[in-house]
Amino acid sequence: MDVNRRRWRFAAPLGAALLVAVSMLNWAPLAGAQSAGQPVEGLKGYATGQDLHATVLDSPPFPNRVINAEEAWSGSSVDAGATGLAGAKLDEENRYFQPAEPGKLSYARGSGVEVGLGTTPTTPNQVVLAPPVSEAAAPPSSKSDHDLLGPLSASPLAYASALRGTAVANANESGLVPDVCVIGDDLSRGLGYAADAQLIDTNSSGPAGPGGQLNTPLVATDATTPARAVAQTVSHNFLVPSGKPDNFGLASEVRETIAPISILENTNTGVKTLTVEALGEWVLRAVATGSPGGASIFYGPGSATPSTPVLRIISSTGTTDVLTLQQLLGNKGLTIPGDPLINITLGEAPRAIAKPGVEPAYGSSPTTAANGTVASGAVDVLRVYSVALGIDIRLGHMEVSAQSPAGGVNCPVPVTKTADPSNIRIREQPDTSHMTIAVHNVYNCDLTDTVLTDAIRQHDGDPDFQLTAADPTPASPSIPTGNLRTADVVWNLGTIPKGSTSTVTLDVKSATTGGVIRDIATAVGKLGNCTGQNAAGLAVSGLAIAGLNLSGLSAPVDLAIEIPRTGPDARNTFATGVGLVGLALAGGIAMRRRGRRLGSEHS
Repeated sequence: MDVNRRRWRFAAPLGAALLVAVSMLNWAPLAGAQSAGQPVEGLKGYATGQDLHATVLDSPPFPNRVINAEEAWSGSSVDAGATGLAGAKLDEENRYFQPAEPGKLSYARGSGVEVGLGTTPTTPNQVVLAPPVSEAAAPPSSKSDHDLLGPLSASPLAYASALRGTAVANANESGLVPDVCVIGDDLSRGLGYAADAQLIDTNSSGPAGPGGQLNTPLVATDATTPARAVAQTVSHNFLVPSGKPDNFGLASEVRETIAPISILENTNTGVKTLTVEALGEWVLRAVATGSPGGASIFYGPGSATPSTPVLRIISSTGTTDVLTLQQLLGNKGLTIPGDPLINITLGEAPRAIAKPGVEPAYGSSPTTAANGTVASGAVDVLRVYSVALGIDIRLGHMEVSAQSPAGGVNCPVPVTKTADPSNIRIREQPDTSHMTIAVHNVYNCDLTDTVLTDAIRQHDGDPDFQLTAADPTPASPSIPTGNLRTADVVWNLGTIPKGSTSTVTLDVKSATTGGVIRDIATAVGKLGNCTGQNAAGLAVSGLAIAGLNLSGLSAPVDLAIEIPRTGPDARNTFATGVGLVGLALAGGIAMRRRGRRLGSEHS
């Protein structure tokens, strides 16, 4: 019995010390898996496409390219991991669309017309009709935009009447949320644009047209109707809501406006081997939300019913075939009979992305993970291939890949809170703490209908307090108040413009009893008036950004209310408690030693 009492004499002060230690740990906010300003592993993707890709090969099995040409070529990529975009990326056609960008989160490129001679995968195209390729990388957020009217000619390789290249790369540089939390604009966006373009003269000995037009271009997108002569490709990556509060996945998308393409046109006679018109804007999109069932691939005209005419094929004899969306989109596409030397395939469904330089597995299925973390696919609206002529032409080539970590990425409304001072006294100065709460809008949308609630609760002991002043005046409660032990202070902040901060203050005064109160502020609002290319979000499957509710809460802020002081050397409540625990430990050890001595004397 004496031994048990001696054990409890030691255990009691040790237990008190452990309780104080646990209480101290509880005061520190726990770090989340996705920290502000830090990488987010597993969120990455890319999008790239050319309105027109044409290659003249040397001889079977075509290991090299004699001439390589791209029209309206854009690309974009994002990788939120620690190494960022450290590795360069190649497309199916074995061409770099993103150089190595170590330390960067997002990248974009865009060009009007490029031509390469004897290129390898690592060789940039030597001929880029002015303006030059537009490139941007972030952080910091950047933009490059080149626009030029022609005529622009590099005969016998290329001609165009107008070109444009745009690149935008963004990162959230606030340090208050993960860097990848760009909402209301694209993470990266590349645009390539060309009007009246002609590529690769197959008969350069003939007379050139006015302004340097090619004599017999291999491919041309110079429709007689000016509005139809424009080829444009937009590749972009952007966050989409996952369906969970303040949580997002990634979408990668290519959108193409495809000008009518003529193959082997004689500029002087007007004779064309084949003309194909793709109607409307074509879209390939991959979405990965990081939630089960949240991975998907969409492909087709931006707005079309199954019976909408989407392609028209005109042969050299004037024969016209019109295809509807329903006729067009099959796994193996539609083979069009024509010149026996030319193989023409139209309208395949999206397939798996092939490794760079490897023949795609046409008819394969795109990739979608059941847990919603991965979606990817590639497609060609039209493919023209001829071994005899040594040509490979792709119209409307698109590749998209999106990956999201399981559970997505959290992008809340940042709320910060401070207490000055964090210790107050009862009936002695300082007896009042000045609380400052800030709601930060770090996104590319206004935060509308914003409501801020400051929840004040007892955390240790039985403290009471008074709310004596606030700026601006809250909706509730009415201030000043009487003695309280709990309170919810609510402000209706209205609209916080994009990139702005709304700040409120609150004075908390000690009342009659000491202890610790814990304070957590919560903000909720709705995104609106977004900027950027994807301003309105996607009105598809609940993925819209505009109108989305967003919320956030501050880290806990503790305010210690000290008991009245009793002498000049009195310490505050926390310090006194730690001292008492120390004394208790020392006393317990002394009592244990004394117990041992007594036990020895009685033995």
